[in-house]
Amino acid sequence: LVNISNQETTQLTFGEEDIVGMSWHADGERIVYATLQAGVRHGFILNINDKTKQELPFVGFSYPSFAKKAQQLFYQQRIENEDIVSLDLDSTIASSPFPVIQSSFNHFSPDYDEKNDRFAYISNESGFNELWSAQPDGSDRKQLTQLRQNIRYPKWSHDGSQIAFLSSLGENRGDSIYLYSLKNKKLTLLKSPFSQHNRPSWSWDDSKIISAIYGKDFTGIFSI
Repeated sequence: LVNISNQETTQLTFGEEDIVGMSWHADGERIVYATLQAGVRHGFILNINDKTKQELPFVGFSYPSFAKKAQQLFYQQRIENEDIVSLDLDSTIASSPFPVIQSSFNHFSPDYDEKNDRFAYISNESGFNELWSAQPDGSDRKQLTQLRQNIRYPKWSHDGSQIAFLSSLGENRGDSIYLYSLKNKKLTLLKSPFSQHNRPSWSWDDSKIISAIYGKDFTGIFSI
């Protein structure tokens, strides 16, 4: 919130992954806004005087807007579901994708490892985008992390012992690279001189992580 007369600013929300639209109520004391957290959209009414908020009972609420005369509230209802499917490439006739993991939650970014005969993927089943793994048919699903942060782009090492992925260190922080070890079930933050990374990959001997790094003037490919 910005005071136009003296340029003072006040932060109204904290810990949100993304704000997807807002609109002022006619009384000038309340704001209706929408959030996107782990692929799920929620709506809230915020009182700017006492900073209290109330959640709205609308599924997929986003991009609200009040009509100026009637003060009717319009909004976009947006519900997105991402599933993991398989496709038979050896069939002599055209085949349709077969659902492997399909539910009311989002499941995405699968990466298969032949040595473990499992695929790693991201799911918001716990309420946050966490790292999971499952067998090729979608059975024996296991949640591997509890970071309660936005995780993206899991990638198996060639020897099948580790999974690299991106995750933010917190609000207003860049994406860092984490390593999950299947041997001891522990997470390690990859030491890097950079603050913003892109989708990780592995060198052939698994001794380095390869990632695009965002610079001020260009984006380069680095090994870490």
